Amino acid sequence: MSEELRGKEFGPFVYIVWRKKVEDFIEATGDENPVYLDDEAAREAGYDGKLVPISFASATGSVALWSVIGALGVDLSRLLHGGHEFEFIKPLRDADFLTTTLRVADIVDKKKLRLYILEGKTVNAAGEEVLRFKTTLIERRG
Repeated sequence: MSEELRGKEFGPFVYIVWRKKVEDFIEATGDENPVYLDDEAAREAGYDGKLVPISFASATGSVALWSVIGALGVDLSRLLHGGHEFEFIKPLRDADFLTTTLRVADIVDKKKLRLYILEGKTVNAAGEEVLRFKTTLIERRG
């Protein structure tokens, strides 16, 4: 079933960056960089206000990723995480309206494994690209 999905694009998936979620994320990760917590510190660093931690952007793609996993028909009991690559392009801001698309770049069979290579990008409300990412999933077969 999943072979015919090679090259298919999924989305758009929309995520709104809410300050409360950002604060929860900062607390959970322990990242207390002042540019994430204080407008004045962010201005002193050359920004026009508080930023959102760049790693928060990776969390926004989770809905897209799980939707694609479902469409691929992957057996979750046989699923392994093969890796993530991120390219953070532009800072995220509070109340940013993010839109992510995800594409099945390739499906590769190797012995008893099937690799799913997924590529995605996220843009902000102005249409500016803020994140590119690549995820490799491995499904044990047979």
